[in-house]
Amino acid sequence: MEKKNYYWILSIALVLLIGGFLYYQKYVVVNNQSNDDESSEINNDNILLQEDNTSTSTTKIYGEGYEEFLVGSWQNTEDALDKLIINQDGSLNYIYGENVVGSGKWSTEGFHLKVMLNVNDKVYNVWFTGAERLEISEVGSDKRLNFVRMIK
Repeated sequence: MEKKNYYWILSIALVLLIGGFLYYQKYVVVNNQSNDDESSEINNDNILLQEDNTSTSTTKIYGEGYEEFLVGSWQNTEDALDKLIINQDGSLNYIYGENVVGSGKWSTEGFHLKVMLNVNDKVYNVWFTGAERLEISEVGSDKRLNFVRMIK
């Protein structure tokens, strides 16, 4: 009789341990990137969390003053020729290869990046911006564009 009690206790403890691990993996560390750099996490992912119970955000949430992290030279992670230069003065250059293919201005409104490039105005959701990484998507699109900061 005493052995059966130990098996029940061990079984319940094992179920709780596995359940806690799965909960932690799904809701706490989903796509958790290294947050050693100063970064500004934008909490737009709570919309996704409500729709499909998964989150693509890291666990560290920031928000105010994220604009300072936008300034810099960025290279697209999917296409090394695709570069974006965001300047402190509000100007912006889009470079493909070695050619400047567009110049314009940028501004922010809430957690949106407004880009006025030549005659095309676009608005992007800013999902993440930090010392080394930028993640945006055009409003209305599910495709996220990932950039890494270029070292001069």
